[in-house]
Amino acid sequence: FSENAPITGWAGLHFENTTAPSFLGHAVIRNGSFGSGRNVVVQNSTIEIRNTVVERSLKAGLDLVSATSTIENSIFRQANQDPGVGLRISGGSTTLTSNQFLNNIFGVIATNQTLTHTGNIFSGNVINSQPADLFAIATSSEE
Repeated sequence: FSENAPITGWAGLHFENTTAPSFLGHAVIRNGSFGSGRNVVVQNSTIEIRNTVVERSLKAGLDLVSATSTIENSIFRQANQDPGVGLRISGGSTTLTSNQFLNNIFGVIATNQTLTHTGNIFSGNVINSQPADLFAIATSSEE
């Protein structure tokens, strides 16, 4: 896919109700538009994401819904159309380690889940001229 293709260039990736854990690694995912502008959706599944770039999404780079996930050494950038979030988490359990959230409207929005995060970098995530890095955590632990 072309780097300059329209953001709605393809349907993105969707992992739903998988019985075995999934792995996504050493990939570049861009311009996806699954379900109104999400590059990757993981729902009621377990996934490990490593060394992956998720960029140029309309609403969310990665959307985790009641998922169990480990995300390491990945980059989430340029989700910059409202609500424009690099990573959205709703329910489940997520571990974030050494990721970068760059130039989104929101870096991470997390609700109703368990989130462990360490060594992540947030830069250029801005809404109404205010930093918007890590938001709305209902349950969290930081190492």
